[in-house]
Amino acid sequence: LITSKDFAFGVLHGRTTGGGTAINWMTCLRPPRFTLEEWERAEGIPGVAGSGLQKVIDEVWVRLGVNTQEAVMTPTSEVLRRGCEALGYKLGIDFHVTPKNARGCGNRCDYCSFGCVYSARQSTLTTYLPDAQSAGAKFLFDTEARSLLLKDGAVAGVDAVHRKDGKEIPVRVKARVVVLAAGAIQTPAILLRSGIRDPGVGHGLRFDPTTAVGGVYDQPIRMWAGVPQTLHIDRWLTLNGNHGFWLETVPAHPGLMAVGLPWRGGREHKESLRLYPRIAANIILVRDRSAGRVTVDRQGHPVIDYAMVRGDRDTMARGIVESARIHAAAGAKSVWSLHTRPCEIPTREGTIRPAEVDAFADEVARLGIRPNALALFTAHAMGSVPMGESERRPTQPTGELRGVRNLFIGDGSVLPSAVGVNPMITIMAMARRTADFVIQALRLQER
Repeated sequence: LITSKDFAFGVLHGRTTGGGTAINWMTCLRPPRFTLEEWERAEGIPGVAGSGLQKVIDEVWVRLGVNTQEAVMTPTSEVLRRGCEALGYKLGIDFHVTPKNARGCGNRCDYCSFGCVYSARQSTLTTYLPDAQSAGAKFLFDTEARSLLLKDGAVAGVDAVHRKDGKEIPVRVKARVVVLAAGAIQTPAILLRSGIRDPGVGHGLRFDPTTAVGGVYDQPIRMWAGVPQTLHIDRWLTLNGNHGFWLETVPAHPGLMAVGLPWRGGREHKESLRLYPRIAANIILVRDRSAGRVTVDRQGHPVIDYAMVRGDRDTMARGIVESARIHAAAGAKSVWSLHTRPCEIPTREGTIRPAEVDAFADEVARLGIRPNALALFTAHAMGSVPMGESERRPTQPTGELRGVRNLFIGDGSVLPSAVGVNPMITIMAMARRTADFVIQALRLQER
């Protein structure tokens, strides 16, 4: 967990073998067609809206073993389902069972967010990395890439440090081709530390800005238990053209819950955590138009600047209200947002009335979506070295960085805009697409 420069956003990312795929919530969603059409039409990335990329997505889907059989309904998912059905939303149209990249999970533990001890999670740690090892790849663990070696307009290798027994040992790897895939925060930081001054590097950062709404129920929920995030709602995804929001359940463990709750003093924080076993929460994710930036400080550490534009703030406010409406319909006894100042439908006997939800909506509008007045997160940083045909885009449609031959970007940094769904499948498909161009570059050097 790191934060934006103004501390408004907590930025969650995986820092382990397998990256985010090893510890995320295994939500596998295909990119919306309108997003791919946008990338092909507006950004000049050929073939992404047609069958070519769809075949790559299918390949990734199969390699990860994506299915809905492992999406076992948990109490927190049942709350979401109950609320949706009470409001007349239709399964398969308005809300959906969420495909998971798991095999043989059996709902047998509650610690998916900490890595899978059974290897049921089909992350890159259990799929693509073993594939690479079988093909001869070697791995350097406890090793951090610091900068790139550049020579005559081309990449020549990587400078890194290996940590052992509290010491840092310099490591230099020489290479004809380098694929940089350190994530949308660290990838631009490495480029900037390497002296690459393309003005587009670091710009275009997207977040899928996220907040949550919680509800307290009579019955135990234990939202940390079972397969995470097995239902999602996308009926508002095109609320404003091709921009809107979607909702997902939250499989929050105590640490994440404690971080996410607004701080209003020790006594109130303790009381909120006392209710934790009976809380269900939904997250609101916005397909953002907002674009942030990654720079580096004097020590070379990444600095994140990101501010939500008004349209995205309005979309998030709508999402908070719709989430509260679902909680009320599901039978919650109280509902609250993550605003620092109390914004809630207080505990009462019986059901929450529509007028109380309307009053909650008025309070959300009054408080607004402001930095450090509402807990905001992202686990979907992307787009900081965006791909496109234009010279303004630092990454070419092949995945090769402009101005540096044989340096390819293989992570979510290249996405030209927010996907509109959880981006893991899209990122992996775009990386697989780039791999074909990496092979071409290697073959050209062998001639």
